[in-house]
Amino acid sequence: MSTTTISPKNISMLTLRMLSTIQNRISTNYMKLRLTDYGIDSHATAN
Repeated sequence: MSTTTISPKNISMLTLRMLSTIQNRISTNYMKLRLTDYGIDSHATAN
């Protein structure tokens, strides 16, 4: 039985990758929510 998939290094790498993707998703969703809260359209901010 090989325990390569459950090694601490792999687990840390997976958690770091998951945290980074989750953080990116949350930040983009937060920006969208903030823009919609102030009634600012994406077209308006492009000007």
